[in-house]
Amino acid sequence: MFDFLERLSGRTKIGYIAGVVIALLTLLLNQMGLTATVLTIPLAFLGIFISMLVSGNVHAPPLWIAAIANGIFYIVLARLIGRLIDRFKRRHTIL
Repeated sequence: MFDFLERLSGRTKIGYIAGVVIALLTLLLNQMGLTATVLTIPLAFLGIFISMLVSGNVHAPPLWIAAIANGIFYIVLARLIGRLIDRFKRRHTIL
């Protein structure tokens, strides 16, 4: 079932896991308590902002749009950071 995960590199897996976790946390914002919401809002802010822009509803943006935007953003961000780390390691390797 998860054969495609075996073909991915470690950093790519971390990117997908980060994106899915943040997307799920975004979807669960309505059910979370105040403390969890205060900790999650900074991570989900970009997706919520995009959701407000897409839906035109500032007071109650649809969280499913925010979850998709956050998932995509954090997958791309984690992969970009992974590539930068790889490039930095290659430049500073002593032969």
